[in-house]
Amino acid sequence: MHIARRGAYEVSDMVLRLNRQKCRVGVGRMSFVPQGGIAGEECMTAIDSKAHSAVTSLKLRGGGTVKLRTAFVDDRPIVRLDLPKVAGELIVELTGADRLTFATSSGFAAHTLTAGDRTILLPAAGAFQNRRTQDGIVMHAVSKASPRMHLVYRHGRVAVHLASRDDVSVSVIVAGFCGDASIACEDIAPGVRLAIAQEAPNAARVGVVRNADAGAPDGAAEKFIDTGWSLFSNEPRAFAPLLADQREAQIRAGWMVGRDGDKFLDLGFGGDLGLLRRDFSPDEAMTLTLRGLFTARFQSDAESFPLLNTDYYGGLAFGRRFGKNACELFVYHHSAHLGDETLDFGDRARFDYGREAVRFLWSHNLLDSLRVYGGPTVNVSGTQHYLRGRVMLQAGGEYRFRPWDIPMYAAADVQVRQQTEWRPRLTGQLGMYLGKDKTKNAKPKTRVFLEMFTGYSNMGQYWNTYETSALIGLGYNW
Repeated sequence: MHIARRGAYEVSDMVLRLNRQKCRVGVGRMSFVPQGGIAGEECMTAIDSKAHSAVTSLKLRGGGTVKLRTAFVDDRPIVRLDLPKVAGELIVELTGADRLTFATSSGFAAHTLTAGDRTILLPAAGAFQNRRTQDGIVMHAVSKASPRMHLVYRHGRVAVHLASRDDVSVSVIVAGFCGDASIACEDIAPGVRLAIAQEAPNAARVGVVRNADAGAPDGAAEKFIDTGWSLFSNEPRAFAPLLADQREAQIRAGWMVGRDGDKFLDLGFGGDLGLLRRDFSPDEAMTLTLRGLFTARFQSDAESFPLLNTDYYGGLAFGRRFGKNACELFVYHHSAHLGDETLDFGDRARFDYGREAVRFLWSHNLLDSLRVYGGPTVNVSGTQHYLRGRVMLQAGGEYRFRPWDIPMYAAADVQVRQQTEWRPRLTGQLGMYLGKDKTKNAKPKTRVFLEMFTGYSNMGQYWNTYETSALIGLGYNW
């Protein structure tokens, strides 16, 4: 969120997040032009960590202060703009909204905002929603004079106008919601007004934030409330899981066909147990997790359904996310074992496989839908001479897209190992997420995918076996 003075009190790029998922409806620009102008070149931000709230204020000429408050009510993000007794006009430009719902004397009225220009007179509260995702925001104007708003829809852009008076103060509340818009109009707005009606008395002033036209290049960005460290958090890890890495800690099951026509059942079960977490801002976090993974491969077209190989991974992962970047240090042990039938049939000789390794990965989101990553893995100890090739390099990318409104992704992972003379190991996935992304935990996790692989095997006991395979699988990332 950016707060600036450009002849007006202006807030730009205000994005609400519902359970850490970005709400599809946001505020592109909120601008208030008071009669008489703004006094001073600075705005102050005060944060109350106990009440999970923050207040940014700016003084006006002739007295009075405009205040922008942010808070959480039952994990719901709330933004409130308090306008003093001064004449002026508030303009709120919305993004992502294609449906409007508001109360009338005979019930609720709904308007589709996808075609045609129009102007609509609104009551004190209205819900602006994205029909596809069912999330949106409620705008609620509160004052003693029963304020009214009007919506202007021109060329696909939504702007809400509210005129203030010099004898009545006005508060405008913006609250995120997901689900029924009429219920949001009835229940959310009145409850929000009471929940953040008063500024917390123990709010601490954290510093002066300058306006964009007063020297700061990006405007004044409101700071997030740091609530400290938390133990055994249920939040996801700071470094997002890799989709195309076959040995990522995840639940995974797939039917595989090898280059020679052999058929296999490939299984994996793993995940992260959150030990320690701290959120420094909505886009900055630090996590320490205990990670484990078990994988197994069975030959499904053989008579006894033999187990070929099992791998075990376990260790600690330290992750750090900051804006579009994230990094992770993973210290782990890996061991591999042949199945009993494989040993009994003499198909492959067993050897002791065990190694301790350190992996460091860095990732960057080039776009909201495109992520790239890379980094090295170093074996620090091992039980066999081939581990003298200690270094592995890994890189890849993930791209998410929605053809025909279906959430899909394409991902690729490349690994080269010193112990196999740097020959590349390539994995590619094309997948589709399952389930609705309108639930409380809105980030999709379950997916079905088609995977192609070529290179030296990921199975520890088959480390020097070159294979090519295709797999249809079902995956779940924690």
